Amino acid sequence: MKTVAIVGANELGATLARVLADREQARRILLVDPEASRAQGKALDLMQSGPVERSDTWLEGVASLTGSVDAIVIADPTELAGADVTALRQADFMRSLAPHLGSAPLVIADARPAPLVAAALERGVPADRVMGSAPVAWSAALRRLLAEELKVEPSAIAAVAAGSPPDFVPLGVTLGGAPLTAAGLSALGRAVERLKATRFGPVSLAAAAARTLRALAGSRPSVLPLVVRGPALPARVAAGRVLGPLDLELSPRERMLLDNAAERARR
Repeated sequence: MKTVAIVGANELGATLARVLADREQARRILLVDPEASRAQGKALDLMQSGPVERSDTWLEGVASLTGSVDAIVIADPTELAGADVTALRQADFMRSLAPHLGSAPLVIADARPAPLVAAALERGVPADRVMGSAPVAWSAALRRLLAEELKVEPSAIAAVAAGSPPDFVPLGVTLGGAPLTAAGLSALGRAVERLKATRFGPVSLAAAAARTLRALAGSRPSVLPLVVRGPALPARVAAGRVLGPLDLELSPRERMLLDNAAERARR
C-alpha cells in the first residue's frame, strides 16, 4: 500500500505505525490525532528509528485527515478515549470520518470492534469496506492457550475464535489436522474460559490489524476471522475489500452460540 492513515496516536496507534513501518507494509503512514504535537512527535521518533530497522517508510503526524489514502485504521482516537464512550459519541465520530473514506477500506483495530463497525455501516460505509481485525488476535490467543493446555506447539493447532467477547465460539479446531479427542475437547473448554479473561494489548491488536492490511493489499484471497456484520466469522479478503464470508457447516450448537453472541453484541 502507498499510504495508510492510522486514526489515533496513542499506544495502539503508535504500535501499529511501528509494526507497519518495520515491515514496510506502506510507503507512507499518517498518524492522525487532533493533538497534532503528539502525532508529530511519535511520527518523528519512529522515523528516526527507521534506519535501525532498515525501513524507508515515511511517517507523518497530522491533526486531521485530508487527501486520499489506500486504507484507514481506527486505532485509539482521542475522540473515543475514556470509559464513558456512548453509542452517540461513536456515531458522531464515524459521521466525521465517513466523508474521508472514499473507496479505501476501513479497519477497526479496537479490542471490541463490533460497535464501531455497526456505526460505520449506519453511516453508509459499504459492508465490504469495513471490518474489525481483533478476531485475528483472539484466534491466535485461542491457539496459544489450547496449545498450553495440550502441551504442544501452537503451530500444531488450527482454530478460529468466532463470536464476540466474552462469547467466544471456537470453530474448525484440529490438532495436527485431526479432530480433538474427548480429552482435547475438555482442554478446549478450559482454553475458551481462559480466553474470556484475556486482555488484548496494543502489540497483539496491532499485529492483527497489520495482518488484515496485508490481506487487503493482496490480489489473491486470504481467509481471516473478522467482524463484518454481527459476530466474528472467517471471511475472504483481497484487493481492498471483504469478498464475503467463508461457507461453514455449523452445528446447531455452534449456530445457537453465534446467534447469542450477535444478540449480545447489539445491546
